Amino acid sequence: MKIQFFILFLCAVFWATAQETYSYISDHRFHDASELIGYNFKPNHMEIPHEFDKAINPGSYSFGVTLNNLYVIGDDIKGVYSINNINPTEYGYKLHLMNARDPTIQGHLKIILTRANQVEALVFKRSNKDKEIIFFLPELSESQNKKEADFFTDRYEIELEHMDSIWGKSIQPFFLHHLDKNVQQKLLERDSTQISFEEVYRVINKAKKKKDKKKEKETAEEIQLYEENMAKIDAIMQLTSLRDIEEGIAELDEEYQKKVKVEKEYYIIIKAILKYDDGTIENKNDKIKLKKWAEKEDEMAKKPEEEKFQIDFLTEKGDHLFLYLNGRRAISSFEFYSSRYLMRGH
Repeated sequence: MKIQFFILFLCAVFWATAQETYSYISDHRFHDASELIGYNFKPNHMEIPHEFDKAINPGSYSFGVTLNNLYVIGDDIKGVYSINNINPTEYGYKLHLMNARDPTIQGHLKIILTRANQVEALVFKRSNKDKEIIFFLPELSESQNKKEADFFTDRYEIELEHMDSIWGKSIQPFFLHHLDKNVQQKLLERDSTQISFEEVYRVINKAKKKKDKKKEKETAEEIQLYEENMAKIDAIMQLTSLRDIEEGIAELDEEYQKKVKVEKEYYIIIKAILKYDDGTIENKNDKIKLKKWAEKEDEMAKKPEEEKFQIDFLTEKGDHLFLYLNGRRAISSFEFYSSRYLMRGH
């Protein structure tokens, strides 16, 4: 029963997302066959050489790859095909397939890579009796590329000199990998997904408010001094900039400077707009308080694009969140419980 539910879930994920947009050549890089798992390819063109050549609508054909199956949408080829194995080839990868309902129907899916390890075409053969159909993925237009570049965070865009350089930074990830379900999802601008790393300053006033009886025993000058300093402290407590707070404290009389304390709190804030199948919309806003963080380095990572540094954030509840930096110390990905967010160009 659980297996049937899981298959239905994957069908819903792959087939529903296939209806929205194409997948583009530049969307993802595939350095290993394992990175194909959970990906849904949505081409914009198909052909059988010397027979036909036509453009196709977004989602009318799609190929969703899981660990064991290939989920295919499209006239005459729709179905669930078992993946016997995935072999690397000189052109990319080849998936050897068998129809899940009829084992006698065996075919393949060839995945054609560019020199940059991006998928530019898929060659699907339903069975030994069928001809190969070539499906092409589209390229982004210049205007689309600029629009994406302006909105999403590229994997070499934000460099951190040291781990504490993260505070005050925000990222707009391009891809979301659901680790628990092993499904990859391209994020869109309308999802409004943003991850912010915030350092918050909290002003604590230890100057006790005076009671009226006590005020009566003080001189008018002392009362005025007290009221002026308390008004300044109230104004300081509304400030968010550390520089402004420190300047405000410096303007207090010396007696009151000692009674004002500044505490720092650190948060990771994740915002997104979630749309569900029933049409409802949820504005997600997770604010996670942090306790401490530390950085680790992977000595085995040598290439600039490899994830070499890991910043491990320990939350106040004892959970761990991870920010990964590549060899240039630029933000590459962020792991939030069962979700892994990738920057553009990953």
